[in-house]
Amino acid sequence: MRPAPLLRFATVVLAAFPAGALGVAPKENRIDFAGRQLALWEKRAVAPKAAILLVHGRTWSSRPDFDLQVPGRSRSVMDSLVARGYAVYALDLPGYGGSPRLATGWLSPNEAVDATGATLRWVATHGGLPGKPALFGWSNGARVAHLTAQRHPGLISDVILFGFPGDPAKRLEPVAEPATPPRERNTGEAAGRDFITPGSIEPEAVQAFVTAALASDPVRSDWRRLEEWNETDPAKLPLPVLLLQGVFDPFAPIEAQARSFAKFANPDRQWIVLPHSDHAALIEQAHAAFIAAIVNFLERPRTR
Repeated sequence: MRPAPLLRFATVVLAAFPAGALGVAPKENRIDFAGRQLALWEKRAVAPKAAILLVHGRTWSSRPDFDLQVPGRSRSVMDSLVARGYAVYALDLPGYGGSPRLATGWLSPNEAVDATGATLRWVATHGGLPGKPALFGWSNGARVAHLTAQRHPGLISDVILFGFPGDPAKRLEPVAEPATPPRERNTGEAAGRDFITPGSIEPEAVQAFVTAALASDPVRSDWRRLEEWNETDPAKLPLPVLLLQGVFDPFAPIEAQARSFAKFANPDRQWIVLPHSDHAALIEQAHAAFIAAIVNFLERPRTR
């Protein structure tokens, strides 16, 4: 007697995970960088088909962003991608989550890109995986992913930019910076700020995110030299790229996304807009559509 379709689906999903892996804490690896050891979180399928490295945004680190556990809800990007057969890595940039600040106390775009490049090299030698990993960035992390892919295209298979705040029509000017990092405390109000679309996320998911975010990142990271982002140029991004956004995302307006998409150097490119979602679509009710967009892009038929 054949198992029912739902049972067959559940069997396939559970088989993708090592025993006991569903919803458990990720493995913590350590990456040597600039005299520090950065936290690299890992979850993987039993026999992963490929790898993907996730880079978080400006305010919150990887575990609240990419491994959010909400009872009765699927909101962990890491768990969802593992269920689809991937090895998933999530980097805490210097000064975030499990990673100490650099000696200066600051983080710059170039330092974030260098840290991501070092992590990609580590994955290439420690992952035991076929092929190069894909690189995903959310919000400010999309800027990190974009500039990393410009400088180190040989380390990456594909690039996914979600909530990308860049605009090739605009430049950032240098600004006066304090002598020492402010080290401001993060707040629950700040943790809930990205949830702007009514009905797009359940209250319990918001509360889970606020709790996880404040536990991981009680102090706000400090960036400087933001004008280094001006080197980001879609015409110099040679890799296949997925541009992914929530339709109501105020940090990724469609007009700016269109300017970037039109200039991407590689003709192998996709642009997907998720309806009824915003900057935090990855942990909203759009989560399943968000995951499907990524997997469909990575598993698309390749043409020469």
